[in-house]
Amino acid sequence: MSIIQKAKDRNRSMAGYSRNKKNEDNAPTQNPKILDLSKLKDYVSKVVEFNKTKATNVESYRKFQYVFEWPIANILGAVDEPTWVYMIESALEWCIDNYGSVQLNGRWEVYDFEINIDSRVVSENRYVGKDEKGNVNTQNFSKQYDYLVLGVEFVDVKGEQDMVFEMGRPTTNKGNFDPEMLKYIMKNAPNSVGQVDDESKKLIESQAVKLKEQEGQIAVLREQQEKSNALMAELLAEMKKSSTTKTTRSKK
Repeated sequence: MSIIQKAKDRNRSMAGYSRNKKNEDNAPTQNPKILDLSKLKDYVSKVVEFNKTKATNVESYRKFQYVFEWPIANILGAVDEPTWVYMIESALEWCIDNYGSVQLNGRWEVYDFEINIDSRVVSENRYVGKDEKGNVNTQNFSKQYDYLVLGVEFVDVKGEQDMVFEMGRPTTNKGNFDPEMLKYIMKNAPNSVGQVDDESKKLIESQAVKLKEQEGQIAVLREQQEKSNALMAELLAEMKKSSTTKTTRSKK
């Protein structure tokens, strides 16, 4: 018999029958907290690995990275297994939703990850009283904080190009424009002219006036060009006729 068991048996015999009686139906109503740091890291690895993309041949597709940090002192001994798994999954979903709301032409999934323990020393000055002259005395205290760090790389499994924005709207600059982006720019465009706002209507009308003016100018230029061509044709005919006449006279 072990030392611990011997000590417990002796204490029961000294305390009487009431302490010897056990309640077999007494079961915990809450999950036990995680007290092992290696177990915390192990759950992170398993959850992220489970959420990794199953897509293949995506090495050359666009990616982005994000780093999650949890103070170990705040989670070790404070969360149970279901809560910790939910926290990790929620963090991944939050990151995908936020980045996906900007680059909305892709479908983002976990590609790779890295786990590390980061130790940081934080210093601060604290008030410790006053001296004889009434001046405030402070003392520098340094404390180390440990963080569980998770770096995740996400990939666009659709293989689209980055959307570029100007003033909050997708831009169509020639240097950055991608033809596939046109589908997303025009996705919410009005289906009929009646749905266009007043500002857009004025812009369309002004462009129509300018186009009409340009068409008129083109017609005038075309008419002038035709007259010039006709004049040149007449001049060439006269020159040819004059040349023929001179040749005939010279023969005579």
